[in-house]
Amino acid sequence: MNETTLPEVPFDSLPAAGMPTSSSANPSGAAPAAPEKVQLVDEIEGLLTNLIPLDPPIERRGERRYPYPALLRVLPYDESTGQVDAANFDSASAKVVVGHHLSLHGIGFFHREPLADRHVIVEFPEARQGEPLRVLVKLKWCRFAREGWYESGGRMIREM
Repeated sequence: MNETTLPEVPFDSLPAAGMPTSSSANPSGAAPAAPEKVQLVDEIEGLLTNLIPLDPPIERRGERRYPYPALLRVLPYDESTGQVDAANFDSASAKVVVGHHLSLHGIGFFHREPLADRHVIVEFPEARQGEPLRVLVKLKWCRFAREGWYESGGRMIREM
């Protein structure tokens, strides 16, 4: 049996995992990727990094926010009566909004029209095996986002 001894290679001279080496970067010998394709990949990578940052931003809030891109329903809540009719969620007074962020005590969402009410009920349609979860939210802010969209956020008060 003929043994072959491999030369020793210092560890710090090895490429990082997943990084191409000069021999593996282009094994087919084809021309390298066009600059436009490389730029497109960089742009898409930037979009993904903005969506899910590698390093979580320093949060001024005490709780971590999580992306929550789901359709929700919002219904105005009248504090004076304190009554909510579940049928109202199927009426025109309920608005469909798009979730943005969710934390243990707060929520942010996008909507097409400004909201006049300071208190709303947010419905998470399928939170409990298909049953909706309705939460009273005290809206703290509303701002024009862009292109006809508004963003609002507030503190969750209690389940309804």
